[in-house]
Amino acid sequence: MQTSYGHILTYIEDDALQASLQVFLIDLGFTVTQSHSLEQVQHLMKHNGPDLVISDLQRNPENGLLFLSEFSHIYPDVPIITLTVPHQKQVLKSLRLGAWDCIEQPLENLTQLEHSVCKALERARLVNENKLYRHKLEEMNGKLEDSLHELRYDQMAGKKVQAQMFPASDLLFNHYHLSNFVMPSLYLSGDMVDYFTISEKHIGFYIADVSGHGASSAFVTVMIKALFDQLLLNYKQKRTKVILQPKKVFAIANDYLLQANLGKYVTMIYAVLDTETHRLRYSVAGHYPNPILIKAQKAEFLPGRAFAVGMVKHAAFKDLAIDFPMNSKLALFSDGLMEVIAGQALDDKEKILLSAIERIDKENGYLSTQALKKTFNIKEAESRPDDITFLLMNRCEAIEGHKYNE
Repeated sequence: MQTSYGHILTYIEDDALQASLQVFLIDLGFTVTQSHSLEQVQHLMKHNGPDLVISDLQRNPENGLLFLSEFSHIYPDVPIITLTVPHQKQVLKSLRLGAWDCIEQPLENLTQLEHSVCKALERARLVNENKLYRHKLEEMNGKLEDSLHELRYDQMAGKKVQAQMFPASDLLFNHYHLSNFVMPSLYLSGDMVDYFTISEKHIGFYIADVSGHGASSAFVTVMIKALFDQLLLNYKQKRTKVILQPKKVFAIANDYLLQANLGKYVTMIYAVLDTETHRLRYSVAGHYPNPILIKAQKAEFLPGRAFAVGMVKHAAFKDLAIDFPMNSKLALFSDGLMEVIAGQALDDKEKILLSAIERIDKENGYLSTQALKKTFNIKEAESRPDDITFLLMNRCEAIEGHKYNE
């Protein structure tokens, strides 16, 4: 069975011309249906729609133009070629009414008709492909919009849950004041900050920055929070004192993340403060920037370095200790803060950060999240390339100590 290159409907009043065209088009490989009345055309369009129509305007131009106008209005995607007299006004009118091409009669060269038919069919094929593509694209966009709406809902719910993990308020304890600020770059944050009372004289606090952004990183912050909560519970139930030793906490967290096999690591600083001896024990696990200590209105980075938690097996972590005299301050930041500080080199940004902290301390005698946000022009409504997190601790005589969340 011979394959047809397409179905062509001819609507031509001249029987001899219609017959010759049928022979010619069939020889080219097309299926041809003849129509002798408008009623036949309408019936065929409903039940056996052609790929292309050839109409004659020569014998009755008025009826031919009326048919062309109605046909093009009802079937705009079906190409129609008109056979017309060699008259420029009629050609232009036919094109305006929807003809895809006009061929002047008499047909002395049928190759011109062949070229016009093939060109019109190719154009129609492209139009239909584009229409189908546009429909699929609109359908995909609709599904994507639904997915995005669901994702936004999930993220907003996740953001609400994550916000509940952060400290509900500042911690005031024996002349110490701890405060925090977290501004996610997306709905959900890959940063985590927390502080808590461990015993009648110990305070624990940490800042964590999970690799990556979004929901997967936020999920790891939940794991970190759960781990610290469990270690704190173990201490209060007198099972273990690991919570007092930052390097051991990091070793446990390191194994925990590697076993989870999530492809995530976490940079962290964890510190335990003895509020009787005013001795601070801390450990740094790949976190940048390092803790900043302010004493006598002079700010400096504290030492400490190691692999990030969850990066390599058998990572070695180290505890460091410093005294924390009256009127001292400690500032912990995520690396997102460095993104908003002017300057190209990290050394320059670090100098700007230390200088800004010293200036705030000299002006206020106190470090606050509000002063830092104002200094670095951090507005919570603005989007940022990375999460920005602060954890601040002030030791001042003016603080009225009371226990928080013990």
